[in-house]
Order: sequence, then structure tokens, then C-alpha cells
Amino acid sequence: MHIIEQGHVQPNPWTSVGDSDPLPPQHVLVSLRRFVADHAALQAHGWPVGVVVHPTDPWREHITLLAGAPMIAIVFQTFADGRGYSIARHLRDHAGYRAALWARGDILRDQIYYYRRCGFDVFDVPTGQRPEDLLAGWDDFSVAYQPTTVNPARLGGNAAYDAG
Repeated sequence: MHIIEQGHVQPNPWTSVGDSDPLPPQHVLVSLRRFVADHAALQAHGWPVGVVVHPTDPWREHITLLAGAPMIAIVFQTFADGRGYSIARHLRDHAGYRAALWARGDILRDQIYYYRRCGFDVFDVPTGQRPEDLLAGWDDFSVAYQPTTVNPARLGGNAAYDAG
């Protein structure tokens, strides 16, 4: 499996590990439940340990713990479920999360631009899709009207609007 990170296709260095599976000596992704329950042991793992967040997970309750994760992967069960966008914006804009934010699951070429505007910088290449097809949506638009996580300026600028 491949990922797209910062506009480049590369092999996925992360391995997903189940809640009761032993940790292999490599980059691992664990569920939010395991990340919270086994936090001390995971910190001693010696390799980066990222966390997988589903829209139904109680992620807000663990925002302080999440802030220290080297990777947060937000799962889109279906492309029509926008909760992942909201989670990403909250993590970036309100919680100050600056490490890697990964969009996983039902990722579509037509939405890559919007994922990026919400703060995602790593993208799962779903089975059956070509990475090049996803990358085709990387820069679909050159100008945006709304400020976002990745571009706080907006077209035209409006001091009254921007101030408050």
C-alpha cells in the first residue's frame, strides 16, 4: 500500500496493530482505545506510535494525549461523512496539532484539495486506486475565498471580517 505525503507517493511505513497484538519494531498505528489505555507502554516502544481516530471515537476527551502523537489517522468510512474534516480542523485550529494528519479510508481524488485545506498532509491510497489519480486533485484550485488551516489569508481580504 502507498501513501501520498506532501505531494509525493511513497510506500506506507506505518503498520496497523490490533488492540491485543504485540508491537513490531517499526512505526505502528493503534486504535484510540489502545493509545489511551496503554499510553505509557506505547511511549516506551522505541518507535513512533500513531493513533487511528474514527468519527465515533471520544477523541475530544483525549485531546491532550492526542497532541503528543506523531501521527493521527482519521478514518473516513464513506466519502459522504464530513466528520473527519471537522476533527481535522479542530485538531489543527483549536488544539494546535502540528504533526502528521492522515486521511484514511474512502479517499477520493475530487476531495484531496478539500482534505488539504482542513489540514491533512498524508493520504491513504485506497486499494484499487492509482496514486497518480489521487495526485491529480492536489492543486485543483489556485484561489480560495475562505481562510483555512493551511492558508489563513483569503482572496480580496476584508479587515472587518478577518478581525472578528
